[in-house]
Amino acid sequence: MLEPWFLWALLGLLLVGAETFIPGLAIIFFGLGALATALLCALPAVAASPAAQAVFWTLSSLLSLVLLRKRFKRLLKGTIFYRQGEDEVDSLSGEAAVVLERVSQDSPGRVRFRGTSWKAVAYLESFEPGETVRVVSREGLALVVTRDFLSPPGGGPAIDQAESPKEDR
Repeated sequence: MLEPWFLWALLGLLLVGAETFIPGLAIIFFGLGALATALLCALPAVAASPAAQAVFWTLSSLLSLVLLRKRFKRLLKGTIFYRQGEDEVDSLSGEAAVVLERVSQDSPGRVRFRGTSWKAVAYLESFEPGETVRVVSREGLALVVTRDFLSPPGGGPAIDQAESPKEDR
């Protein structure tokens, strides 16, 4: 039969490793609690009592979660690259785009914006392919669009031909 310290160490390593697949920075603390319990199992009194091991694991896991999670999150926060590029897209509200696929209240479509095809949503209107629309904002990877309030009377295109959609290859 396997020793208790080995089982706790194995459980601890599995939980610490599982943190790489399950986001949220919580499981790692239960893994740390299991590793601490494996160390405590070196004491014969604790190694002989599964109840004491379970209580220690629970308390050490919850205590490390409460005391260390905020520090770990700050430490493992990461960085965002190309933030300027993201802000550039958000600052383009009011820019023109051309509808590639029908955009309606019920279903998103696609628009050509700055030479790239984007998912587009509209909350109050529907647009057919070829229509010029204006970008209101960005929600995740989708652009929120509205009627082109700057289009000239008569329905002509408000943007120059350089921005018009090209045939997809």
